Amino acid sequence: MIHLIVLSFLVFLTVPVWGENSQSCDISEQHCVPCEGGVLALSHDQVRQKLGQVKQWHKNQYRPNRIMRAFFFNTFAASIEFVNTVAQLAENEGHHPDIFVFNNQVQLHLYTHAADGLTENDFIMAAKINQLTLPADQDKEHKHKPDKKAVHSQSEVKHLLARMPDWNVVTDIWQRLSRELEFKDFVQAIDFMNWLAQESIQRKDYPEMYIFYNRMKISLSTKSARGFTLDDFDMACMIDQKFDELV
Repeated sequence: MIHLIVLSFLVFLTVPVWGENSQSCDISEQHCVPCEGGVLALSHDQVRQKLGQVKQWHKNQYRPNRIMRAFFFNTFAASIEFVNTVAQLAENEGHHPDIFVFNNQVQLHLYTHAADGLTENDFIMAAKINQLTLPADQDKEHKHKPDKKAVHSQSEVKHLLARMPDWNVVTDIWQRLSRELEFKDFVQAIDFMNWLAQESIQRKDYPEMYIFYNRMKISLSTKSARGFTLDDFDMACMIDQKFDELV
Protein backbone atom coordinates (compact mmCIF):
# COMPACT_ATOMS: atom_id res chain seq x y z
CA MET A 1 0.00 0.00 0.00
CA ILE A 2 2.86 2.36 0.88
CA HIS A 3 4.56 1.52 -2.42
CA LEU A 4 1.35 2.34 -4.29
CA ILE A 5 1.07 5.73 -2.58
CA VAL A 6 4.71 6.58 -3.37
CA LEU A 7 4.28 5.52 -7.00
CA SER A 8 1.13 7.65 -7.35
CA PHE A 9 2.98 10.65 -5.92
CA LEU A 10 5.86 10.21 -8.38
CA VAL A 11 3.42 9.98 -11.31
CA PHE A 12 1.78 13.21 -10.12
CA LEU A 13 5.15 14.97 -10.14
CA THR A 14 5.83 13.95 -13.73
CA VAL A 15 2.49 15.15 -15.11
CA PRO A 16 2.99 18.62 -16.70
CA VAL A 17 1.02 21.53 -15.33
CA TRP A 18 -0.48 22.80 -18.56
CA GLY A 19 -0.98 26.37 -17.42
CA GLU A 20 2.75 26.73 -16.79
CA ASN A 21 4.05 24.54 -19.57
CA SER A 22 2.06 26.42 -22.22
CA GLN A 23 3.90 29.59 -21.23
CA SER A 24 7.28 27.95 -21.76
CA CYS A 25 6.41 26.46 -25.17
CA ASP A 26 8.34 27.95 -28.07
CA ILE A 27 5.75 30.28 -29.54
CA SER A 28 7.67 30.39 -32.83
CA GLU A 29 6.68 26.76 -33.46
CA GLN A 30 2.99 27.66 -33.51
CA HIS A 31 1.12 28.89 -36.57
CA CYS A 32 -1.24 31.78 -37.14
CA VAL A 33 -4.92 30.93 -37.47
CA PRO A 34 -7.43 32.81 -39.64
CA CYS A 35 -9.29 35.55 -37.77
CA GLU A 36 -12.89 36.44 -38.41
CA GLY A 37 -14.96 39.35 -37.17
CA GLY A 38 -15.73 39.23 -33.47
CA VAL A 39 -12.34 37.89 -32.39
CA LEU A 40 -11.30 39.43 -29.07
CA ALA A 41 -8.07 41.32 -28.55
CA LEU A 42 -5.72 40.29 -25.76
CA SER A 43 -5.98 42.12 -22.46
CA HIS A 44 -3.30 44.52 -21.22
CA ASP A 45 -1.95 41.88 -18.81
CA GLN A 46 -1.89 39.21 -21.53
CA VAL A 47 0.00 41.54 -23.88
CA ARG A 48 2.53 42.37 -21.18
CA GLN A 49 3.10 38.67 -20.48
CA LYS A 50 3.50 37.78 -24.15
CA LEU A 51 5.92 40.61 -24.83
CA GLY A 52 8.31 38.72 -22.58
CA GLN A 53 8.36 35.93 -25.17
CA VAL A 54 9.37 38.12 -28.11
CA LYS A 55 12.62 39.94 -27.45
CA GLN A 56 13.15 43.46 -28.83
CA TRP A 57 9.46 43.94 -29.64
CA HIS A 58 7.56 46.63 -27.79
CA LYS A 59 4.24 48.42 -27.89
CA ASN A 60 3.93 51.29 -30.33
CA GLN A 61 4.09 54.51 -28.34
CA TYR A 62 1.53 56.26 -30.54
CA ARG A 63 -0.64 53.24 -31.34
CA PRO A 64 -0.70 51.08 -28.20
CA ASN A 65 -2.79 48.41 -29.91
CA ARG A 66 0.29 47.43 -31.99
CA ILE A 67 3.71 45.98 -31.33
CA MET A 68 6.76 46.95 -33.33
CA ARG A 69 10.45 46.24 -33.85
CA ALA A 70 13.13 48.09 -35.84
CA PHE A 71 15.89 46.37 -37.83
CA PHE A 72 19.01 48.16 -39.06
CA PHE A 73 21.19 47.18 -42.02
CA ASN A 74 24.30 48.48 -43.73
CA THR A 75 22.61 48.99 -47.07
CA PHE A 76 19.25 49.72 -48.66
CA ALA A 77 19.61 46.48 -50.65
CA ALA A 78 19.94 44.47 -47.43
CA SER A 79 16.81 46.15 -46.09
CA ILE A 80 14.87 45.08 -49.19
CA GLU A 81 16.25 41.53 -48.96
CA PHE A 82 15.00 41.30 -45.39
CA VAL A 83 11.57 42.67 -46.33
CA ASN A 84 11.23 39.98 -48.98
CA THR A 85 12.01 37.29 -46.41
CA VAL A 86 9.40 38.73 -44.05
CA ALA A 87 6.88 38.96 -46.92
CA GLN A 88 7.29 35.27 -47.74
CA LEU A 89 6.78 34.35 -44.08
CA ALA A 90 3.70 36.59 -43.92
CA GLU A 91 2.18 34.90 -46.97
CA ASN A 92 2.88 31.45 -45.50
CA GLU A 93 1.24 32.39 -42.20
CA GLY A 94 -1.57 34.49 -43.66
CA HIS A 95 -0.75 37.34 -41.28
CA HIS A 96 0.85 40.49 -42.69
CA PRO A 97 2.77 43.16 -40.77
CA ASP A 98 2.81 46.80 -41.75
CA ILE A 99 6.27 47.43 -43.25
CA PHE A 100 8.19 50.70 -43.18
CA VAL A 101 11.41 51.03 -45.19
CA PHE A 102 13.62 54.05 -44.44
CA ASN A 103 16.86 53.59 -46.38
CA ASN A 104 18.80 51.09 -44.22
CA GLN A 105 16.11 50.73 -41.55
CA VAL A 106 13.04 48.48 -41.58
CA GLN A 107 10.26 48.83 -39.04
CA LEU A 108 7.66 46.09 -38.66
CA HIS A 109 4.33 46.76 -36.96
CA LEU A 110 1.96 43.95 -35.98
CA TYR A 111 -1.68 43.98 -34.97
CA THR A 112 -4.87 42.13 -35.91
CA HIS A 113 -7.32 44.18 -37.98
CA ALA A 114 -10.29 41.94 -37.18
CA ALA A 115 -9.76 42.48 -33.43
CA ASP A 116 -8.60 46.09 -33.73
CA GLY A 117 -5.85 45.11 -31.34
CA LEU A 118 -3.32 42.43 -30.51
CA THR A 119 -4.02 38.70 -30.68
CA GLU A 120 -2.01 35.50 -30.37
CA ASN A 121 -1.26 35.69 -34.10
CA ASP A 122 0.75 38.88 -33.67
CA PHE A 123 3.08 37.32 -31.12
CA ILE A 124 3.46 34.14 -33.16
CA MET A 125 4.52 36.27 -36.14
CA ALA A 126 6.88 38.34 -33.97
CA ALA A 127 8.55 35.16 -32.68
CA LYS A 128 8.90 33.75 -36.19
CA ILE A 129 10.37 37.01 -37.50
CA ASN A 130 12.90 36.96 -34.65
CA GLN A 131 14.11 33.59 -35.92
CA LEU A 132 14.73 34.80 -39.48
CA THR A 133 18.31 34.86 -40.70
CA LEU A 134 19.27 38.47 -41.31
CA PRO A 135 21.11 39.40 -44.53
CA ALA A 136 24.89 39.16 -44.21
CA ASP A 137 26.73 42.40 -43.51
CA GLN A 138 27.58 44.22 -46.70
CA ASP A 139 29.86 47.11 -47.48
CA LYS A 140 28.11 50.38 -47.04
CA GLU A 141 26.78 51.86 -50.23
CA HIS A 142 28.88 54.62 -51.67
CA LYS A 143 26.91 57.83 -51.75
CA HIS A 144 29.43 60.16 -53.31
CA LYS A 145 26.84 62.15 -55.20
CA PRO A 146 27.05 65.82 -55.98
CA ASP A 147 24.78 67.94 -53.81
CA LYS A 148 21.63 68.95 -55.62
CA LYS A 149 19.52 72.00 -55.24
CA ALA A 150 16.05 71.59 -53.82
CA VAL A 151 13.09 72.96 -55.72
CA HIS A 152 11.87 75.85 -53.56
CA SER A 153 10.07 78.12 -56.02
CA GLN A 154 6.34 77.72 -55.45
CA SER A 155 5.62 78.49 -59.09
CA GLU A 156 8.06 75.76 -60.18
CA VAL A 157 6.56 73.26 -57.73
CA LYS A 158 3.05 74.10 -58.94
CA HIS A 159 4.14 73.66 -62.56
CA LEU A 160 5.75 70.27 -61.86
CA LEU A 161 2.83 68.98 -59.79
CA ALA A 162 0.42 69.87 -62.57
CA ARG A 163 1.91 66.96 -64.53
CA MET A 164 1.36 64.51 -61.65
CA PRO A 165 -1.99 65.18 -59.92
CA ASP A 166 -1.77 62.05 -57.76
CA TRP A 167 1.23 63.38 -55.82
CA ASN A 168 1.11 65.72 -52.84
CA VAL A 169 3.69 67.84 -51.07
CA VAL A 170 4.16 66.87 -47.43
CA THR A 171 6.24 68.97 -45.06
CA ASP A 172 7.80 67.58 -41.86
CA ILE A 173 11.56 68.03 -41.42
CA TRP A 174 11.64 69.13 -45.06
CA GLN A 175 9.37 68.90 -48.07
CA ARG A 176 8.68 65.54 -49.68
CA LEU A 177 6.62 64.22 -52.56
CA SER A 178 4.08 61.66 -51.42
CA ARG A 179 1.67 59.29 -53.13
CA GLU A 180 -0.38 56.29 -52.03
CA LEU A 181 -0.87 53.32 -54.36
CA GLU A 182 -3.38 50.48 -54.08
CA PHE A 183 -2.68 47.02 -55.52
CA LYS A 184 -4.79 43.92 -55.93
CA ASP A 185 -3.04 42.11 -53.06
CA PHE A 186 0.02 41.99 -50.81
CA VAL A 187 2.11 40.05 -53.33
CA GLN A 188 1.64 42.68 -56.05
CA ALA A 189 2.59 45.42 -53.57
CA ILE A 190 5.82 43.57 -52.71
CA ASP A 191 6.59 43.03 -56.42
CA PHE A 192 6.22 46.76 -57.02
CA MET A 193 8.46 47.47 -54.04
CA ASN A 194 11.16 45.25 -55.55
CA TRP A 195 10.95 47.01 -58.89
CA LEU A 196 11.18 50.42 -57.21
CA ALA A 197 14.07 49.24 -55.03
CA GLN A 198 16.10 48.15 -58.05
CA GLU A 199 15.50 51.47 -59.81
CA SER A 200 16.42 53.34 -56.63
CA ILE A 201 19.67 51.41 -56.16
CA GLN A 202 20.73 52.30 -59.70
CA ARG A 203 19.93 55.97 -59.09
CA LYS A 204 21.29 55.95 -55.51
CA ASP A 205 18.13 57.76 -54.44
CA TYR A 206 16.17 55.80 -51.89
CA PRO A 207 12.46 56.40 -51.32
CA GLU A 208 10.66 55.82 -48.05
CA MET A 209 8.05 53.10 -48.43
CA TYR A 210 5.22 52.13 -46.11
CA ILE A 211 3.43 48.90 -47.06
CA PHE A 212 0.17 48.01 -45.35
CA TYR A 213 -1.13 44.86 -47.03
CA ASN A 214 -2.22 45.87 -50.57
CA ARG A 215 -1.41 49.57 -50.23
CA MET A 216 1.87 51.42 -50.41
CA LYS A 217 2.72 54.96 -49.43
CA ILE A 218 5.82 56.39 -51.11
CA SER A 219 7.75 59.49 -50.04
CA LEU A 220 10.43 61.03 -52.24
CA SER A 221 13.06 63.55 -51.20
CA THR A 222 16.80 64.17 -51.44
CA LYS A 223 18.54 64.33 -48.08
CA SER A 224 21.54 66.32 -49.33
CA ALA A 225 19.13 68.98 -50.60
CA ARG A 226 16.88 68.77 -47.54
CA GLY A 227 13.87 68.71 -49.82
CA PHE A 228 12.81 67.39 -53.19
CA THR A 229 14.77 67.95 -56.37
CA LEU A 230 14.08 67.53 -60.07
CA ASP A 231 15.38 63.96 -59.72
CA ASP A 232 12.56 63.24 -57.27
CA PHE A 233 10.01 64.54 -59.76
CA ASP A 234 11.57 62.34 -62.44
CA MET A 235 11.26 59.32 -60.17
CA ALA A 236 7.65 60.22 -59.39
CA CYS A 237 6.87 60.27 -63.12
CA MET A 238 8.58 56.90 -63.52
CA ILE A 239 6.53 55.46 -60.65
CA ASP A 240 3.31 56.78 -62.22
CA GLN A 241 4.16 55.19 -65.55
CA LYS A 242 4.99 51.82 -64.01
CA PHE A 243 1.85 51.82 -61.85
CA ASP A 244 -0.35 52.75 -64.82
CA GLU A 245 0.92 49.62 -66.59
CA LEU A 246 -0.50 47.50 -63.74
CA VAL A 247 -4.00 48.98 -63.61
